[in-house]
Amino acid sequence: MRLGFVSPIGSVEVDYKSHGGVTTVPLYSAEDIALLPVVRPSVDWRAVVTARAGCRSPLAALSPVLPGEDTVLLAEVGRIAGVGRVWSTRTRTATSRRRSRRAG
Repeated sequence: MRLGFVSPIGSVEVDYKSHGGVTTVPLYSAEDIALLPVVRPSVDWRAVVTARAGCRSPLAALSPVLPGEDTVLLAEVGRIAGVGRVWSTRTRTATSRRRSRRAG
């Protein structure tokens, strides 16, 4: 999130009662997370996933993305992933439906 690769799509409040009270937890789109290796092929995702607890993440060495300067179109994601136009169209339609349900 700090790098600007993904943004929360919502949040929930979790009440831990005896362990510190209410905490706001950000929620992320599973689609955005799943597409990270495709959209960010320059990142060594294997090193990120296999980093041990307590060790510095390989992501810490990267510079944050500036808003509006790092946009990847869905068609470009499909080209990078090697999938056809039908996949892109179905994904775009499903995303539009989810957005309209949230707005309504």
